[in-house]
Amino acid sequence: MIGIVFILLAILFYAVVPARSPVSNILLLVCGVFVSLTPLNSKYHWIKDRKESKQFGETVIIEFREDGIHQTGPFGKAELLWEGLDSAVATENGLLLKQNKVILIYVPDSALEPIEAKKRILERLNQALGQAG
Repeated sequence: MIGIVFILLAILFYAVVPARSPVSNILLLVCGVFVSLTPLNSKYHWIKDRKESKQFGETVIIEFREDGIHQTGPFGKAELLWEGLDSAVATENGLLLKQNKVILIYVPDSALEPIEAKKRILERLNQALGQAG
């Protein structure tokens, strides 16, 4: 959004005062393009890092239990209480769980059997967040 504002400012300044030095307009335009493309670059690197990870292609078992989420994989085990999650978002193709406002756990619909499990997980998390808040 900020990148678009920079680009629009550059165009506006050029339209209002076309005779002045174009350096500031060019600088605003370059900054706008850079800021606009940064999220795309970050997403590319995030995906690249995941693909280069030792865990890529490995099977990880995530169990949703009454007390929390239990994860078992080739590199160890982890347990996370429902109260340890900040939020969950139902996406078109899965479920995105957010911990500490940074760590994301993506669970595709294909891993949720039966598919109604997505709704039960969201209900359980909302219940835990309601008790914690």
